[in-house]
Amino acid sequence: MSKESALLSEWTHQGLCNDLESHLRGNTDRMVFQNITMGQYHGGRPDVFTVMKSFANFRADTYEIKVSRSDFLSDVTSGKWRKYLDHSHAVWFAVPEGMIKPSELPDGTGLTVRNAKGWRSVRKPKPQAMDTLPRDAWLRLVMDLHPIGFNGEPKAPRAAPSAYKLEKIARKRMGEELAALIAKPEEYRERVERARLMADGELARLTARKEEMMVEVNAKNAELIEILGLPPGATTYAISSAIRHLRDVIDMRELQDAKDNLDRLMKKILERMPEKAAAQKS
Repeated sequence: MSKESALLSEWTHQGLCNDLESHLRGNTDRMVFQNITMGQYHGGRPDVFTVMKSFANFRADTYEIKVSRSDFLSDVTSGKWRKYLDHSHAVWFAVPEGMIKPSELPDGTGLTVRNAKGWRSVRKPKPQAMDTLPRDAWLRLVMDLHPIGFNGEPKAPRAAPSAYKLEKIARKRMGEELAALIAKPEEYRERVERARLMADGELARLTARKEEMMVEVNAKNAELIEILGLPPGATTYAISSAIRHLRDVIDMRELQDAKDNLDRLMKKILERMPEKAAAQKS
């Protein structure tokens, strides 16, 4: 199975709808509604509907989710998508990547596709002029946003953000490295584990080398202790004291040797002085 076929087959209509909603909430400054009737009964029911959070730039968009070519072609042939223009500046088709071509789109509509990395706009729609929404559409949006439902009970909370949305938020707020940790925890756990094993191996090598050096040092100490005439197991202080004493002995011996050499030289000089005096008289 090709990558495109695998991507097409993994999406359900509701799954793709939820994923697009999470993407739009996390990456655009819009109010996002899903599967909402735009009016009382017959105002159309877009899969995803968005309104820009701006007083100066009013913009409303409808997204039609399609996960099969037959559904897309049926919608295009029947012209079902046109009724969304009653309450939208533009209509988008949102599909898995590779399902349709931009050339197959109805004039004026846009195309956004979902691939393995996320959503990507392939063709932007041509927005129509529209100053506001119909009154019933506004009322429906207000009712949808209100925390209390028609039955007087609190509404269930919206679905938790998708992993895709969480990754996008993390990249924006915390940077690429932290986002990667969040997006691919298993990969980074493996990298950390490999680094730990390498560190353990290096520590073991250094420990073994330290033990070898200690054996060498102990052997040299034993040899030095024997040379100095100290008892086995002599302390470092005893060894140092013996070395200082030996140095003092060597210094005294050198001094004594120098004195002896000087005495011998003086003796020779004194012995030769009478001979030199007698030779001068004759």
